[in-house]
Amino acid sequence: MAIGGISSNYYSTYNNYSYNGYSGNGVNTWTDNANKEAEALKESLGIGSTDKTSSTSNKVSSATTASSASSFLMGYQMALEDLEAAAGKLQTDTKDNVFSKLDSAWNDIANGKGTKDGLEKALNDVVSAVKDFADKYNHTVSYLKKNVEHGSGISSQLASFERGLPTEKALKTMGMSLDKNGNLQVDEKKLKEALVSGVGAYMNDEGEIQSGITFDASGKMEIDPNNSTMQVDDKGNITYTGTKEALTSGSNFVKESIGGQYGMADRIGNKATAALDSPVTNILGSDAPEAEAIKEAEKKDAGTYSSTKKQSQMSDSFLQFASFAKSGAYNLSNYYAVSMLNMLV
Repeated sequence: MAIGGISSNYYSTYNNYSYNGYSGNGVNTWTDNANKEAEALKESLGIGSTDKTSSTSNKVSSATTASSASSFLMGYQMALEDLEAAAGKLQTDTKDNVFSKLDSAWNDIANGKGTKDGLEKALNDVVSAVKDFADKYNHTVSYLKKNVEHGSGISSQLASFERGLPTEKALKTMGMSLDKNGNLQVDEKKLKEALVSGVGAYMNDEGEIQSGITFDASGKMEIDPNNSTMQVDDKGNITYTGTKEALTSGSNFVKESIGGQYGMADRIGNKATAALDSPVTNILGSDAPEAEAIKEAEKKDAGTYSSTKKQSQMSDSFLQFASFAKSGAYNLSNYYAVSMLNMLV
């Protein structure tokens, strides 16, 4: 069995060592202490109880400057995992992504089984997922910006994520934009309008094109009774007489731009995954003092922990990770799994 990519033969070996405050009487004692340290670090970073529904501004403001490399790495992994999950909800090649549910709603309408409530819910789910993705992206980028002093590799990570976004012109077509600080903003009404672009559109008496589906300031959907292809009865059932292509053209454009192959969520989600699989030394950069300490600790037995500690100002948890994973992969995921979470019980 492997835990976070680290062989289980370390399980019994690690039981025999005693580090500062971490008794060798059993793994549970070590993990209890490590878990307490993890909670203290999360509290100091302001990430102890992440609210998944918090606004973009709140998430950005929660990004803090970490006091040490180990604190930074812990916060960075949590941000990456949140970003990876948020991107997954939008990526069209993942199961039950929100665009597949919107496609089902359009298919129901095309086949005479659609309802206004069903379409509105599917649209709202897409918008919520896009806003959540923007929220997690902004937090990750803000966190990196506040911690660039921990090594040159962090600046490279930041630049990579920023390159994952489309141009501002492309964002605008989907109701999105970048503010002066580089944060991704989502206009809910405009995004919804992009998703239903052209559906039920008609020409009024003045020769102006009108949208068959509109949204008020609060985002509530209305289907214009004057359009010629889409009608809603008293029970909310939708009758559609147009073509499938006209029905889905807007949502298909947004879907491919955001969740399709090489779309925004696909690119950034893959970057988050790649970062989680990257060696810690690559994330921090070769110029970071901690990077050299990891390499040194990796070469030593766990029993030489105390002498290794004298060579570095790294935290106990960081060196525990380096010693524990000395002959295995020491990427960000393994660091978090081994040194911070109670996963060995």
